[in-house]
Amino acid sequence: QGSSPAGLGAHLPVAAMAAALRPLVVAGCRPRLGVRLGAAAIGPLSVRRSPTALLVVGARCSSHPSVAAAAATAPPPPPGGSLAGAPPSEGASSGVSAGGNGDQPTQKFYRERLLDGEEEVLTLEEKQEKDAILKELTKRLSGPLADEHGNVPTGKDRPIAIEVDGPSHFYANSKRYTAYTKLKHRLLTRMGYKVLHVPYFEWRRLRGAKEREEYMRAKLLEEPTEWLDPEDEKNYNKPP
Repeated sequence: QGSSPAGLGAHLPVAAMAAALRPLVVAGCRPRLGVRLGAAAIGPLSVRRSPTALLVVGARCSSHPSVAAAAATAPPPPPGGSLAGAPPSEGASSGVSAGGNGDQPTQKFYRERLLDGEEEVLTLEEKQEKDAILKELTKRLSGPLADEHGNVPTGKDRPIAIEVDGPSHFYANSKRYTAYTKLKHRLLTRMGYKVLHVPYFEWRRLRGAKEREEYMRAKLLEEPTEWLDPEDEKNYNKPP
């Protein structure tokens, strides 16, 4: 793939643009499909919609003969510089249609504002592929208890996980949990488990099977949160 030439700015009809870009994909020069309609370029390919044609700016591999031929025969851009059909400037997600010239089917684009402030414009196929990937990632990252939507059990539906805390789960000569132990507790809780802890120094104080049974029965009634150390919750929720 070559670099985008600075001088390419051919005003191509829809049919000519499609015919010009098709051999680029076959040749391995795949122009990016994440384009912005009626705005500045995103990546190597920018498409602007006018009443009769699409304006292609900075297409990669534009030295291909098909692009050069289409650019040479393309009509001049309409005067005035106004762009019809531009998408709205605000909003989390919106649909934008482009094309509809003659027998060409209308192409729908989905525009979304990303967390870093950038804009992303996807075709219907790209949006469906992105949604499927996000759905699969959400399910996998939510753990084995999550349903297809990434929801984990809550309340009394949570399965119980009992953590037997030996000396290595605490800092030396103290009863303070290590950061590793607290992180593991928080992750398991986020995955939908009810995590109960049995510290070694509490277990050692119990005498006989009866005391240990009563201890465990009381332990099973606890409703722990994701915070193993209350100080961590205070620091996490503390305003900057």
